[in-house]
Amino acid sequence: MKRALAVLAVTGLILGSGAAAFAASGGGGSGGEGRRRTPEARAQVKACLKQARTDHRGDPPAVREAVKACLAEAGITRAEPTPEQRERRHRARECRREVREAHPDAPREQLRDLVKECRTAD
Repeated sequence: MKRALAVLAVTGLILGSGAAAFAASGGGGSGGEGRRRTPEARAQVKACLKQARTDHRGDPPAVREAVKACLAEAGITRAEPTPEQRERRHRARECRREVREAHPDAPREQLRDLVKECRTAD
């Protein structure tokens, strides 16, 4: 009985510290602390989007450009991809292009499987 209680206590301690570390890091996902927007920045993004939507109704490209300009004025910019990310995206695009050219009449599900095979082969 004492052993079972000790095991439960240690397990609770481990799970509790893991949960605390998870919460302190901002939760799950692949983005780190530096990639998350502050509440002020999120509010600015929402305000820019709302303003752009009211100014440019029914014109998505104009809304996009207006939001970019508004965010640039506010000092909020998009992070540029790293060279590794750019290379990985380039390889993925090349795989998709090659698969589409090789199998023009294939259904979407088959194309998806072929692209996965191509990307894992690299």
